[in-house]
Amino acid sequence: MSSLVISGDTSGTITLQAPSVAGSNTLTLPAATGTVLTSASNTNFPTGSIIQVVQGVVTGTAGTPYFSTTSGSQTNTGLAATITPTSSSNKILVLVSANTWILRNGTVDSGGGIGLARGATGIAQSGVAALYMYAAGATTQTNGTYSALNYLDSPATTSATTYNFTMSAYTNNGGSTVYLNYNYAVAATSTITLIEVKA
Repeated sequence: MSSLVISGDTSGTITLQAPSVAGSNTLTLPAATGTVLTSASNTNFPTGSIIQVVQGVVTGTAGTPYFSTTSGSQTNTGLAATITPTSSSNKILVLVSANTWILRNGTVDSGGGIGLARGATGIAQSGVAALYMYAAGATTQTNGTYSALNYLDSPATTSATTYNFTMSAYTNNGGSTVYLNYNYAVAATSTITLIEVKA
């Protein structure tokens, strides 16, 4: 087995070791200036590269909500995921796909909101009409939808960071109840995906 030894400008060497395989193989180098990437570090990855992906999943039971609240404040639903950024300058792309429902407790319009929290700090939220319903007459009405929330965050840390999907209920006009993963027929599923992006 042959190898090529390259001496450093000031000291040390780098050895290019040929593989122990049969036949002839060709490694073509690009006609460009750049830095060779290694599996040991993502320091030299180009901006926009995906470094890691983490996902949190919650599944409900048919006819039984995974989470519900009548609070007018954004409340953690239990749909969450934790990621440890490899660099404090990198960004975290948060993608939420949630099975959301609302129960109107009064006889007039009602609604609820969705949001996102980094730890205990809210970083994105909708208005109370994000989950909106109106139907005159009956004292209670239900409505279901699939809610999406996308947010590019800059946590500026290399510590483990938890992102929580939150919900709030409209409290006027008799109030409302908001639900996560409430479906009469099937076990609904909601996900939160965290993607570390090289800055």
